[in-house]
Amino acid sequence: QAVDPEDPPLAFVFSRDVARFVASLVGAEKPSSVPRFDAVNLGCDKQPPLREFLGLLAASSGLDPHPPLAEVERPKSFLPSVDRPLLLCCRHMKETYSFTATPLEEVLKICSDWFADACKKYPEEAAEAAMKLPVAARASALASAGLQEPAHGSSSSSSDSESRVLKR
Repeated sequence: QAVDPEDPPLAFVFSRDVARFVASLVGAEKPSSVPRFDAVNLGCDKQPPLREFLGLLAASSGLDPHPPLAEVERPKSFLPSVDRPLLLCCRHMKETYSFTATPLEEVLKICSDWFADACKKYPEEAAEAAMKLPVAARASALASAGLQEPAHGSSSSSSDSESRVLKR
């Protein structure tokens, strides 16, 4: 499949897939064709370019699947480990180990649900994290999570944060 060098595919590996794959190897007999130390790509089959990925992520989060995007000078600097000039080949994972990675849309839904739950359980921390986003993204993130911008004077020092964690 031809890849647009200006809009390369992004390959994602779900941490739960890594855990499932490793767990499947415990106690299993190694296939005879496999060397003792074997490299296996565990990426999702779907490897969309950035714009499509952001649409999938927005849709899984219940947002407009066609978010307005601003061009930036160096977009690849945001995702250095997943930006590749070719699709990640996962044939070895499937054929040798009979392993199927979780579909990207399902991964994004699981992650979106996890973040939504975390925002409910830890609203102060979520609001503080949102403050690190650019202004427009910050406002959107706070609104979609139903959070308020934290008061400027309520920012905790690291020692205050550590003592709060220890008290919980």
